[in-house]
Order: sequence, then C-alpha cells, then structure tokens
Amino acid sequence: MTDAVNGHESVVIAIDIGGTNIKSGIVDRQGNVLHSRTIPTEAMLGRDELLNKLKQLIHYYQNEAELNDWAVNGIGVGSAGYIHHDGHVAYATDNLPGWSGTPVQALLHEATGLPVRVINDVHAIALGESWKGAGRGMDQFVCVALGTGIGGAIIEEGALYGGADGHAGGFGHFIVQMDGEPCTCGLRGCWEQYASVNALKRMMREKTSVEGSSSAAAILPQCEDKPEAWFAAARSGIPAANEVITQYIRNIAVGLVTLQHVLNCRRFVLGGAVLGQGAWLLEAIKEEMRKMCMPAYWGEGVELHAAKMGEHAGVVGAANCIWTELHSVQPSDHFSVI
Repeated sequence: MTDAVNGHESVVIAIDIGGTNIKSGIVDRQGNVLHSRTIPTEAMLGRDELLNKLKQLIHYYQNEAELNDWAVNGIGVGSAGYIHHDGHVAYATDNLPGWSGTPVQALLHEATGLPVRVINDVHAIALGESWKGAGRGMDQFVCVALGTGIGGAIIEEGALYGGADGHAGGFGHFIVQMDGEPCTCGLRGCWEQYASVNALKRMMREKTSVEGSSSAAAILPQCEDKPEAWFAAARSGIPAANEVITQYIRNIAVGLVTLQHVLNCRRFVLGGAVLGQGAWLLEAIKEEMRKMCMPAYWGEGVELHAAKMGEHAGVVGAANCIWTELHSVQPSDHFSVI
C-alpha cells in the first residue's frame, strides 16, 4: 500500500554524521534509500560550519523532494558523540571539535519547522541493522562497531535501550587493562585502545619497530597502516603478523565476553572495517570467546553476525528512528527507545 500525504509519497531526510564524512539520504517508510549523498564533514572548521552544512544538506533534500513529488515528514540524525534523550550532544571527542553541548535537535527543528530526532551514530547503525540488515527478525542482540574507536548499542525486546540519559552502549570505554594505554576520552586501558582499527594499527607499528629488518617481518613495513595486508600475511603464515592478529582477535573477544557476562546476550552484530575479512575472522573471534566464557553464559553458544547494511546502515537507522517518532510505521517494523 502506498504511504502518501495528499497524493505525495511520504519520506524522511536521514543524516549520519561521522568524524570524516556525512552520509545522508531520502528514505521511505519501507526503509528504501531513494536518493543519497556523501560529503566530507570537515569537522576542523568548527561547530557553526557543521551546522551550516547540515542545514544546506536538508535544503538540498527538500528541493529534491519537491522535484520528485515527495512529502518530507521529518528529519532523523545519527551523530558521533554521546547524545542525550533530548537530542543535544552531551559529549563529543575532538573528532568533532566544539560539538559537545550542541542542541542539534532543537536547532534543526527551529531552522526547518520539521520534526527532528537525533541519536548516537552507532545506535542508528543498530536500528538500521535491526530494520533491514543482519539483525532483522531478532528481538535481542548487541551491536558493536569496531572502527576508529568502538561504539555499541543494545536491542532488547525490539527496542533500542538508551539507559538513563541515552548513552547506553559506550562499550569502547569500559576498562580492560588497569593503567593501560591512554585513551582519547581521558581514561586509560579502554577496550577501544586494544580492539579498534586504530589499536590494530598501533600494534602493527609496534611490532614492525620491534622486529626491525628480520626476515620474518621483512614485508611488514610496506603495509604498516594496512590492516588487510597484515591479515593476509598472518593467514599466509608469517609469524610476526600472525602474532599481532592473534592478539588482536583475543582483544576483541575479551570485550565481547565481558558483554556476554554482563548482559547474558547470545547474539552479536559486528560492524567495522576489519569485518571485511569474512567468516574466518568471526569464527576465530567466536573460538576465543568460547575459551574465555563461563559455561553458564555460553549455553548453546553465541551467534556472531557481520553487519549487512554497509554505508547505509546509519542513514536507514536514523530514518527508522524518526519514522518511529512520527508513529508512521507498522508496529512490527519499528523500534522505540527504552
């Protein structure tokens, strides 16, 4: 059945704000991305310039909607940083300078007159995967994004669990090593300093430095900042690479088992660049988890699923969130925040 307002197809504008790029699109109530763009965030230009970019992007999509006879119902936004339930940025790292404290939801509503909903970017990814991706049909799962840092989200009984302020899912900053590696958040020993892509790159650089010009590591300096090359070298039997990748897999497993013990979860949806390695990496992580997990929490085992939505996950999830806010989707297709 066509969803329409006065004969116009109903759509929302969805935006996914990252430290490097802003992904965006026009999304219908079935989760189809009808039109999309990716532009550089240029976060170093500051808060006001970023807000101007968002307003210009929204204006662009409003013009596209008019040309295509679409009725824009609202705006959904997923943003890096810790987003309060009211849509202001409680805290953001220096990846988005000046973004902390910005009342994004209120400012965009004031600028456009449209309903606006702002959530954390990984929360948006989880909603996208829940609606149209790897988590579709799952009432409960934990989403973990292994990227520059580590973000997370909890889907419980079909709802995105936000916690007291909307910040639930900050898995990257639970402590796995007392007095460990310094973290961008100001703490030390955070999980993301051991299991993020940036952590892997640091481990690679450290190994190259230690190994020097030994024959075992001779090819490694050539791919110092290319994790995929280190994975390939490890799988081909190069000891230095194998040592780093084996430790990295254990580092991922430590955090996932901690989540398992805290949340008693059986299903994980994992996203991030390293998941392009395919099923063998998921199986390797799962095996390390099995070794570390208390038997009572393992039960029939766990399921590790690679995220499926790719670059559209955050856009589709942000759209899902505003559709939910507007009560414009069928109950079986939307997720509330609890």
